[in-house]
Amino acid sequence: MEALLLPLVLTHELLSGEWYYGNINRQKAEKLLLAPQNKTGSFLVRISESHSDEYTISARSETNVFHFRIQRSSVGAYFVSDKISFATLDELIRYYQNNPKILGCPLDQPCVQQRELFDMEPWERPREEFKLVKKLGEGHFGEVWEAVWTTKDKKVAIKMLKQEDTKLDEFVKEVHALKNLHHPKLIQLLALCTRGEPVYIITELMTKGSLKSYLASPEGQVLTSAHLIYMAGQVAEGMAYLEDRHIVHRDLAARNILVGSDLECKVADFGLARIIK
Repeated sequence: MEALLLPLVLTHELLSGEWYYGNINRQKAEKLLLAPQNKTGSFLVRISESHSDEYTISARSETNVFHFRIQRSSVGAYFVSDKISFATLDELIRYYQNNPKILGCPLDQPCVQQRELFDMEPWERPREEFKLVKKLGEGHFGEVWEAVWTTKDKKVAIKMLKQEDTKLDEFVKEVHALKNLHHPKLIQLLALCTRGEPVYIITELMTKGSLKSYLASPEGQVLTSAHLIYMAGQVAEGMAYLEDRHIVHRDLAARNILVGSDLECKVADFGLARIIK
């Protein structure tokens, strides 16, 4: 009876592990682990391509992915090295997480699937559609560029995120906030390039830059009180929209207000936004 129950127990164990990715091949595992949302120590467990009753640990180092075969003993135990075996995969994984030097590669956190962080269809576009024109500066997450969306003959702004950027979580929060917010006084998300590096967030381009830099410019220094009140009113409209949706920006400042032609102002940089239940 125990032998008959064993496969059901193992199936339940596997499916409940965040690190279990089932029947994906080596190439797919490497692509997932090397994606921007993962880092050194990210790992997954998959069914072996050559032995369907065995498994493979795929683990990321700084720039590579290593693969470790998990074999089964005659009594059903799991092992990477024949020096030590485990009754369950979970026990094996926990052992190597606590003893990273044995494998030579840490198992710090389960691989994060791209669809969990960047479930962005139909926002995703090929990066070949965008031609970089000039660097505008350094934003909250890295470089910001003026670019042309060639298939639409449209000027846009592009925020870039490199793999080693430590603010990935905030970057992802900004994307999710942007794609669900639609108001004329908020910067609008236009497209994304999340496949490959660097990741692009493509938004509308505000030609005058940040309110902070604009106010310090010769053009900004001659603004009247009426002009400033008009600009402040636009910011208030955008913030009222966020309040209605129980969203707190948490980083509202002149550097995060963008200015376009005719003193048009829009609220930007939602990386620190929080939704209040």
